[in-house]
Amino acid sequence: MIFLLSKPRALLPLAVLALSCASVAGAKRESNLRRELNAYQLPRPLAQVWPDALRVLADRGVPLVGSDRVTVGQPEQSGVGEFLARGFQTRDLGGGRLVAESDSIHGSIRYRVQGTDLGHGTSMVRYVALQVREGAATEEESRALDLELALVQRVDPAAAERMLAAAER
Repeated sequence: MIFLLSKPRALLPLAVLALSCASVAGAKRESNLRRELNAYQLPRPLAQVWPDALRVLADRGVPLVGSDRVTVGQPEQSGVGEFLARGFQTRDLGGGRLVAESDSIHGSIRYRVQGTDLGHGTSMVRYVALQVREGAATEEESRALDLELALVQRVDPAAAERMLAAAER
């Protein structure tokens, strides 16, 4: 009986090592995916890609604001709902750039989607997660690679497969 109880303790360092390796492998995969996404240009102009960029959020249950809801086929938002929303509907920043921010999910996280028309029928879209930390006065920003990959999967599935294969190397 004592042997059975002591054996799991002996395996604890191996479990910690396995978790560490998994963490390192996950960080390497994320780094590789980030590199692939940084180098990628969507093969369509921003005006054509933008509704898909908004749908990626809507498909994940992220609440959109204002006319962006109608763009993805959701019911129009009431004036009060739009007034109370923390985010904002698509804004044209000029120079072929668009930006929108979702409303918050469970009061703590929302998303900013930024797009740039690169000309020659190509564009780039980035997603940023904006998370409020308890007791913090500011939001923590982090790039949402999973959403960017979801957009590539929607617009260019073959490129998304290549990116995933490269990320695993």
